[in-house]
Amino acid sequence: MNNRHRLLHRRGAVLFAVIVCVMIAAAIFVSIIRTAAACRRASQRQLQQAQAAWLAESALERAAAALAGDAQYGGETWNVPADQLTGEYPAVVLIEVEPVPGRGDRRRVRARADYPDHPHHRCREVRQVQVQLR
Repeated sequence: MNNRHRLLHRRGAVLFAVIVCVMIAAAIFVSIIRTAAACRRASQRQLQQAQAAWLAESALERAAAALAGDAQYGGETWNVPADQLTGEYPAVVLIEVEPVPGRGDRRRVRARADYPDHPHHRCREVRQVQVQLR
């Protein structure tokens, strides 16, 4: 009975050690998965921020071209569909044009790009420039 008790005790200790090792491996695996998911989200956020910056720059160029054709251009809301962008989501860009005080030949152009066009999960980029009228 004494040997049998030792054998059962030894088997129980081995089983406990295996369970602890599996739990540690599972915890490490979950940690790796969480880190990978966080890295993916950060990378996606960086890409979205870059897209918003490119949209804001494009909006400034769009406004400058519109002002070259019509000095009365006052801005617009530019809705960019997803199929015109590299991502899966649409964007919205608000272009505002106002006169520069004391300078009738200049306009202040402000572009605010939101990508993706979502009230909570978006990157916003704001750019401003002064444009000389022709």
